[in-house]
Amino acid sequence: METEEQRNEGVSTTQVGLRYGLMVGLAAIIYGILLQITGLASVTGLQWLGGVITIVGMVLAMKYYKENNGGYMTFSQGLGVGTILAAVSGVLSSVFTLIYIRFIDDSQIQIAIEKAEEDLEARGFSDEQLEEALEMTRMMTTPEAIFLSGILGSILIGFILALIIALFMKKDNPEFQ
Repeated sequence: METEEQRNEGVSTTQVGLRYGLMVGLAAIIYGILLQITGLASVTGLQWLGGVITIVGMVLAMKYYKENNGGYMTFSQGLGVGTILAAVSGVLSSVFTLIYIRFIDDSQIQIAIEKAEEDLEARGFSDEQLEEALEMTRMMTTPEAIFLSGILGSILIGFILALIIALFMKKDNPEFQ
């Protein structure tokens, strides 16, 4: 028995997710490089602004999917497009981040540790508590931990974004209901 996706003669969720995932990943890398070059990489608000790249990419990917599938996209197809996009862009940008931190500039790790220390001191941590918390921070800011959390975070946040965006962008084909 053929599935709805096979009946559509347009593009598949995988094709669109991969295509737009590569574009979003490259855009995220370029944005990250610009933040590094301008010295704004440690500004938290600007880091979160990078999430707009993912949202715009998902909207454009789902729009493209609909345009190439007779104007229709089910919720599950939109969720598939968005999740694949998030996974691909997350892996791509995390690989770049790993290479950047490992071979080019690891100063952001030290900046994060220093900021954590300042925040903990401001909260009144004792010297013993401060040292324990900083040790945990050092473990979580290794290039490998950043790589892994980048991929997992991209997939998790991307899945949630895809749920929301697909909910608004879905358009079921009345022929298949």
